[in-house]
Amino acid sequence: MNAEHVFVVLCWILALVVGIAIGEKIRKVRKEHEEKDKNRKDRH
Repeated sequence: MNAEHVFVVLCWILALVVGIAIGEKIRKVRKEHEEKDKNRKDRH
């Protein structure tokens, strides 16, 4: 394992972690939006 290889692996891990974090955030926001939409529909 040379330094370049380690750097590439670290970049991949970082990308995975960031991707998962963003995915969780988007899922949370979508859920909140869906609940708000349901509330709006119930009012009508």
